Amino acid sequence: MAQTGNISDGTNTYSDLGEAINACTTSGTTYTLTVSGNASLGSGLSSTPTVAAGVTINVVSSTSGTQQTITRADANYGGIVVNGTLNMTDIILDGDKSTYTASISGITVRQGGTATLTNCNIQNCKTNNYGGGIHNNGTLEISGGAIAYNEATYGGGIYQNGGTLTISGGTITYNEATYGGGIYLYNTATANITNSTCSNNTAQQYGGGIAIYDAATANLYGSTVQNNQVGNNNIHYGFGGGVFI
Repeated sequence: MAQTGNISDGTNTYSDLGEAINACTTSGTTYTLTVSGNASLGSGLSSTPTVAAGVTINVVSSTSGTQQTITRADANYGGIVVNGTLNMTDIILDGDKSTYTASISGITVRQGGTATLTNCNIQNCKTNNYGGGIHNNGTLEISGGAIAYNEATYGGGIYQNGGTLTISGGTITYNEATYGGGIYLYNTATANITNSTCSNNTAQQYGGGIAIYDAATANLYGSTVQNNQVGNNNIHYGFGGGVFI
């Protein structure tokens, strides 16, 4: 897909979200990046798009309630690393997995970082490592939207090692992994999932929907875990089609 959209910070205009994020560097400052049309992530970059510690970046659609699409354009730099605060609203982040098996997740939230996604879709992201869609070590809040069609070894949709995950009214669906198709919770991770759906995810070994490992904790309220599975054409067994603990 040709990327013909743009991202504006009110003064400057960019064609790539990563370029715009890397220009937001002043600690203690809140930046707002407004996305119009379809834009890229990672095109022509030589460093990973990173929300620096002490920086807050709001990425919003030019039309409230209407999602705008950001498409991965590089296997190494087509993801966002969050050391500060990232707030995304009405955005689709598409990993274009038919083209890219990336070295990083769609979004990586590091320890001390915070990401809030409102009516956002993180989709079609693929990595051979942890967290196809999102790798969270910090604080991640998801309200509405979908984490869908992502792939990884651990945590096709979301991989969380420590930190806190809060999902309200979201959908985790059609993600694939070796372990934890939809969500993989590890170490001291805590997940609170409310009025959400985890469905049609697949793991080759265990935790088709959700894998809860080590000292991790998951609290589900009014949520549905259904139609998840383990195994594939080569592996005809597995553990915890819905939830593995």
